[in-house]
Amino acid sequence: MYRNSINNDYNSAETITFANSGSGSVSALNWTKLRSGKGRLYVGTDVGKVFYTENPAASAPSFTDITNGINAGNVSSIVALSQSSDTIMVTLSNYGINNIYISVNGGSSWTSKDGDLPNLPVWWSLQNPKKPQNVLIATELGIFGTDDIWATTVKWTPYNSGMGPVKTMQLQFRPSDLTIMAVTHGRGVFTSDAWSINTPSAQFSISKDTICTADILSIINTTTNNPTKHTWSISPNQNFKFENGTDSNSLNPKISFSVSGKYTIELTAENTDGNSKTSKTVTVLETIPMSLQLISSNNSPCLTDTLLLLLNHGSSKMDGLNLSYNWSKNSNLINGANSIALKVIPPLKNNDEFLASVSTNYQCAIPQSANSNKFRIALKSPTLEIAVNWDTLYSLNYPGFGTINWYMNGVKVGVGQKIRATQVGRYNAILSWQGCNSDSSNALILNSVGNNQINNDLLKIYPNPSKGDVFIESNRVIKSIKLYSSDGRLIRSLESTDLDNLETRSINGSGNLYELQVPSGMYFLEIEAQKVMEIRRVFEKILVK
Repeated sequence: MYRNSINNDYNSAETITFANSGSGSVSALNWTKLRSGKGRLYVGTDVGKVFYTENPAASAPSFTDITNGINAGNVSSIVALSQSSDTIMVTLSNYGINNIYISVNGGSSWTSKDGDLPNLPVWWSLQNPKKPQNVLIATELGIFGTDDIWATTVKWTPYNSGMGPVKTMQLQFRPSDLTIMAVTHGRGVFTSDAWSINTPSAQFSISKDTICTADILSIINTTTNNPTKHTWSISPNQNFKFENGTDSNSLNPKISFSVSGKYTIELTAENTDGNSKTSKTVTVLETIPMSLQLISSNNSPCLTDTLLLLLNHGSSKMDGLNLSYNWSKNSNLINGANSIALKVIPPLKNNDEFLASVSTNYQCAIPQSANSNKFRIALKSPTLEIAVNWDTLYSLNYPGFGTINWYMNGVKVGVGQKIRATQVGRYNAILSWQGCNSDSSNALILNSVGNNQINNDLLKIYPNPSKGDVFIESNRVIKSIKLYSSDGRLIRSLESTDLDNLETRSINGSGNLYELQVPSGMYFLEIEAQKVMEIRRVFEKILVK
């Protein structure tokens, strides 16, 4: 290979070594500018090798071999397919091999574009500057062209009207008047104005490659060369409709699909110079509604039952999706509970509330995450709340059915809606109904029992319900006041010295009035009062709102 400066005469040419002797002789050259702005000289040889250098003016230019799978043969041309581009096309002039290659990365890799071209040598290639996807090639049997060089399988059509299938060695383009020139072997030079005709170049884009049956596909028409008519066709020609007032002749139509599948959308763009077509494929997935129904194996279980909670899908189409489940109890996530069913182990607790959720990564699920209905445990035998009035124990919330069993210090001491305590101790109650026992009630601790009671007219507690201030009025000496929560926990204890601070005023000079401030809730008051020489206790339930 030789080089020379334009400022020198031809006798000043220098020899450049670009490869070893096994790389063949130079058969094609091309100079182009890359996207990076660098200039690059491509060199092809008669044994199918392709090299490049980015320093051809250096005293010893460095060349890089980018053959990378191109067939062995005579490289007949190297052409840049667009200005300032790394996209180049290499042709070879041999029989029995692939003769057309394209690289979109400056030669790092190559793709064969022979498509359905007959088995014959290719001598040159030429790209339409107005329609970059259109390419002509010069072959042993004249000119062939394609409307889409980027197709997976390129379709080539012979363009030999007026010149015949004669061996064509080179193609050139004159931008000033859009003229194509073909140089033949033996029949001279031919010209054509085919690229000066402003046939539309059909082009469009779609909003998504994959949509759901509930979606609307938006199409943006980018056709060039002044089309006067647009025609849209869909294949298969069913299960779709044009939306938002658009139709098959709209510039930018909107389309929805009612059935899943693959659909081909084709645009035909026309004007007085001709027409062109292009198409795209869209994948339509079925929209699947997501909902859950939570059901229980027993809506009125016993305390000791094992409960099975199951989820029913709102649509059978959910069964084919990849689903993830989560369960929560009383708004707290249950670790490890991620299946379609949940086993609840006894003892069950009345009013515990369960909720399940399901989610999927399937893009056409609506919504992609859904909650079930809530399920609240309602035990067949509800838990009792008990209170005491003097020595009488009774239930505050007896449901009207079942048997109340009373226990003192864990030993059964009676049956019925109320009993009289005869011994001091810790009392609780359990309701039995149709073979089910309730959970234990709150516990009450009685420190003394007896038959003498303080008359109601000697001890008054008011108002009840209260808004925070509770008054205790008595014409007897109050020894102590104790406040318990509804489950039997001691909240506050006031002895004689504390009561002196609570006393507000005398009642007609013969009694005392105590003011007690209590937060909202349900409570029991235990009042120890002195009658003559005896100390007795009274229990009273109060409600503070």
